[in-house]
Amino acid sequence: LQAAAAAGAAFGEPSRAPIPPTNEGSGSGGIAAVRVRPDGKIAASGGWDRRVRLWQWRRMKPLAILRHHTATVNAVDFSACSSWLASGSADQTVALWEDLYSAASGAGGERTNAMRG
Repeated sequence: LQAAAAAGAAFGEPSRAPIPPTNEGSGSGGIAAVRVRPDGKIAASGGWDRRVRLWQWRRMKPLAILRHHTATVNAVDFSACSSWLASGSADQTVALWEDLYSAASGAGGERTNAMRG
């Protein structure tokens, strides 16, 4: 961190660049997985904060926060038809979400099933 600040000062940048704290142990500040839906309209991210977040892909506009997991979300992936999202977590569960902003419904986010491993 000090080396980065010194390097920034050498290039005329302020030496006190604000760096947000991230701590996996406290569940704040990190993204563990990202996936773009096959139709290219929605992106999903899974994070240290135990949440799955949905974003409008082109503008990165936040659309929804999905809450189910009790530990870091390590994996997210969409189905080929773009109607389903699976999220996997360090809590040893997989959640399946359906109708996530599908072309037909326009909104959604119902968790239909969760499995513990």
